[in-house]
Parts: sequence; structure tokens; C-alpha cells
Amino acid sequence: MNKSFPFSQKAINQSLIFGGVLLACGIAIVFLGRLNVTAMTFGLLLILMGLWQKKNSPVILLDDHLILKQAPIAPKRMILYSDIQSLGGDLTRRAFLMVNDAGKEKKIVLPFQALSVEDRLELVNVLQSKLKKN
Repeated sequence: MNKSFPFSQKAINQSLIFGGVLLACGIAIVFLGRLNVTAMTFGLLLILMGLWQKKNSPVILLDDHLILKQAPIAPKRMILYSDIQSLGGDLTRRAFLMVNDAGKEKKIVLPFQALSVEDRLELVNVLQSKLKKN
């Protein structure tokens, strides 16, 4: 099974719109004679983040593990389904996995804010079915 859960359109639009506003403000500041490119820099970074979000998925489910990657410079987290001990949280707004990591229990928060409501529910259902199998 290969299933990816893309970033929600809302999350992508927030990055692109806010980045565009910051970029425009930064350009206006430069034209007003101030040499402060901070707003332009953050605006460009947010626009690049929005474009990255369009091409990538924060959650990818594979046959024996799942992959979490929330940002371009964030590390990929590969979690075996057999290492997942439980699924907790609200399960509609916020969820986390309790994972066995080298003999220690570790809490990993799922990127629910980046997913659409439908994708959140589907992800929870898939993970619950994987937990029942283990």
C-alpha cells in the first residue's frame, strides 16, 4: 500500500499569501529608501515553503512503515508500524503516536494542522487498522 496525504490547500494558500504580502511590504520598504530586506527574505522563504508544500506530502504510508516530513529542512522520520504502541490525542484536531524507540517510549505528534479534515480521518482509520494487525 502506497498512500500519501498531501498538505491541505488551506496550509499552502496561507504560506503563499502571507509570503506574497511580506514580499510586497519588503519591496515597498526598499523603495521608500530604507535598506531593510528582512521582510523580503521572510516573504521569499514563505513562498518557497508554499511551493515545496505543493510538491510534497507530510505523511506517506507504505507497506511496513510510515514517513513523516513536515518541512524542507526537517529530517524524514520513518516509523515501522510494528514500533507503534498506541495512537492518542483528540484524533480530529491533534493526534500523536507512542512509539517504541530503542526500548524507550517516545511521543511523536502527527502533522494534523497541515492535513485536510478528510485526510485526518482517513489517516486515523488506517493507523488504527494497522495497530489492530500488530
